[in-house]
Amino acid sequence: MPVDNQMYDRLSHTWWEEDGFLNVLKSALNPSRFGYMRRILTVDLGHDPKRLRILDVGCGGGLLAEEIRANLSARRAKRYASTGSLSLALAISASLESVAAALRVEAEGST
Repeated sequence: MPVDNQMYDRLSHTWWEEDGFLNVLKSALNPSRFGYMRRILTVDLGHDPKRLRILDVGCGGGLLAEEIRANLSARRAKRYASTGSLSLALAISASLESVAAALRVEAEGST
């Protein structure tokens, strides 16, 4: 069966939609695949995630890459063949980093 990679271009706007077709990866698969990845990196291999650079090849809309950023504090890079999906992943990443920076500033001001 041939792979339809253009599907990701056609559906690129749906990655982060709660009722989007591709969001099932975030809600159903990310918890287990991220937990597995974290255990392998930290427990089995003994790595400190803050010292790692992680490349997410085939990042899609950046769902797993953002899980890595939020929970491992590792530096990450995204690579994907779908321009639409990668553009969305980069936009979401920038938006989430802006929110995180604003929250850090707010938290620092309240101490």
